[in-house]
Amino acid sequence: MITPIISLCLLFTHGKPLAANFNVKKLTLADLETLEKRRVPKDFPHYATNLTQSCETSEGEKWRDSVRAGWTNDFFWGSHIWRRGARLFEGQRQNRNVFSIRVSYASKTSRASRNKLTYRIKGRDLTEELAKGVTAEYRNGRGYWRRCTLKAGSNIREYDAISVDASRSALNKLERHVRELNVLAVQQERAVVDITKYGLKIDYLFDFDGLLPKLESQLAVLREERKEQTVVKRELPSNEPLQAEVNPFQRKQDLWNGWSDAELCEVSANALASANLLREIENRGIDCGSSGQILADSVSSESDDESEELKLANAERARQLAQEEKRVKEAEEIARKLAEEEKRIAELENARKKAEDERRIAEVENARKRANEEKAKILADRETPKIQVIAVNSKGALGTVEGLITDDVAVDVVMIDGQIVELSSDGSFTHEIYIPRNGKVLEIIAFDESGKRAAQNVALDRSTVVAPRGPQFASLNPAARPAKINGNAAALIIGIAEYERTPAPAAFADKDAQYFYDYASLKLGVPEENILELINEKADRIEFKLAVRNWLTSIADANTDLYVFFAGHGMGSDDGKSMFLLPYDGTPALLEDSAIRRDQLFKDIASLNPNSVTVFLDTCYSGSTRESEMLIAARPVLIKVNEQEIPDGFAVFTAASGEQTAKPLPQVEQGLFSYFLMRGLEGEADANQNGKVTAGELHEYTRKNVNRFSSGTQTPEFQGDDERVLVTFQ
Repeated sequence: MITPIISLCLLFTHGKPLAANFNVKKLTLADLETLEKRRVPKDFPHYATNLTQSCETSEGEKWRDSVRAGWTNDFFWGSHIWRRGARLFEGQRQNRNVFSIRVSYASKTSRASRNKLTYRIKGRDLTEELAKGVTAEYRNGRGYWRRCTLKAGSNIREYDAISVDASRSALNKLERHVRELNVLAVQQERAVVDITKYGLKIDYLFDFDGLLPKLESQLAVLREERKEQTVVKRELPSNEPLQAEVNPFQRKQDLWNGWSDAELCEVSANALASANLLREIENRGIDCGSSGQILADSVSSESDDESEELKLANAERARQLAQEEKRVKEAEEIARKLAEEEKRIAELENARKKAEDERRIAEVENARKRANEEKAKILADRETPKIQVIAVNSKGALGTVEGLITDDVAVDVVMIDGQIVELSSDGSFTHEIYIPRNGKVLEIIAFDESGKRAAQNVALDRSTVVAPRGPQFASLNPAARPAKINGNAAALIIGIAEYERTPAPAAFADKDAQYFYDYASLKLGVPEENILELINEKADRIEFKLAVRNWLTSIADANTDLYVFFAGHGMGSDDGKSMFLLPYDGTPALLEDSAIRRDQLFKDIASLNPNSVTVFLDTCYSGSTRESEMLIAARPVLIKVNEQEIPDGFAVFTAASGEQTAKPLPQVEQGLFSYFLMRGLEGEADANQNGKVTAGELHEYTRKNVNRFSSGTQTPEFQGDDERVLVTFQ
């Protein structure tokens, strides 16, 4: 009976973390410069996205977090920040097949904790496993558990800032890589400042900023090459091949040899005339006028054909000049559009930076306002927390206490029996605790944010003290697991519990045989038309011998796998050299005349030349019954029989050694040996879990369990091939 000593009523609201009461330094942005900087892989982040963490608890709570994260295949970092707390996700590869992500957190409503939850991810490709989703679980050993799943969406961003390619796509990738690294660096600073505010000690940062100088240097190279590309595009606006030089009059000096004097003078008046052309005029001694004509004293006599050629050359040069002017205009238009696009991109980037700055300023202002509000709440606190115990229950040594904690401002810490207890959002709690046999007084303590304390004691007593019970045995079930059918198998099953001329019964022997019928069919795979069953009075000496000499002879051949099961009385000769199986009408007083010699039975079966013979004998030869009664009152001394050789191809399981007694198992009304024999055939004996039960596995299983539950007084024996497969499961 459990009786609460104090009963109070209160309402719970979220409060500051337990760690607020500890001496943990709350870091500022300026303090971050003093922390240890830990190196990260040079290609971080190779991937980045917003992951989703979905969690649930044993108390029915559920929530989802958005985790901003970046990673390589060997390193992971991410964070989730909300109004009342923060979580840090730090991961690294343990070996090439295992990756661990540890989650630390602190908030106003729960105690700050480092590595509270660990995701152990199997697989060599971290991105592939995150896309499928990974799961982690935390248990506190008192019934509380928390289970979370971390999963990446379809928009995983991949970055590659190693190759300095002058293409536009490489420049864009590198710019996005730098932006993402800056975002993660700022996210880390915010998360560390927030999480120390709620009580988790942080003494290091990952050096994301250390990767930026090299990336920014590569970025400057790409941008410079981009500018040079723009200039080239202005000069080469199309894919059409141009003349060797933009100025059509800049030719090599040896090309002027084919020009007339008049052509040279005309070109010399053009603003594009080259130094090579002027040098050619000087070498020829031509005196050209300012308008391009040849002065009279230097004009060489030329024919009318030369004048016509001059006109054609002038027309061709005019056409080339017009074409060049068109190309220049096209190049200028392309350059103008490129400049406009760069201006638009710069404006968008400036707008983004401005919006980001405004957002950060707003967040800082909101944080300041929240801090002021929390401070005002603490100053307004006038009452101690209120504790209400709603229900107490016990079941043996396990006690359960349910209650509610409330305060006029906010509850800070709740402890039950010296342990921190997490409260639900409404302030309720359920706590399990061990109750000693002499009872226990449970102390519940609650603190609010201003340090006010309330306490309540609850007396716990065990409801009942349960007496110890004996071992429990599962029911036999031959139909539980299907096995392969063996069309060439046959089985002779004999079970005798009540004897005509022997007053001492063999307890449950008939029931053992009836159960074994189903195991022969469903586990050994024997077709039912190939099974002969002899129970009690149907198993007299004549029927026993007819079954061997007539029925087996008609059904067995060189391909037959034969199984023989016998449960009943057995006995050895006085000298211990012979073993007998007692039929229904047999008597221990006339063994030679009324019983079945074991060696003769084996000889008769071997004469049929079957493929294999497996014999199960739940009997003994000591002269004692399953209840340890003597079969012959005049012979009270147990007989010790000697082990006999068996024919080739035989495998023989016996319930006990030569001087021991085969015992019953009253709890399940079966013979002890038969029960564990059939449990082993169900699959319990499949030690290597390969879907097969061999003779060696079955013997080891029955020997171990029979010896255990007989307290060492009965030890089954086996002769034959250990590797013989008896059961093959489908």
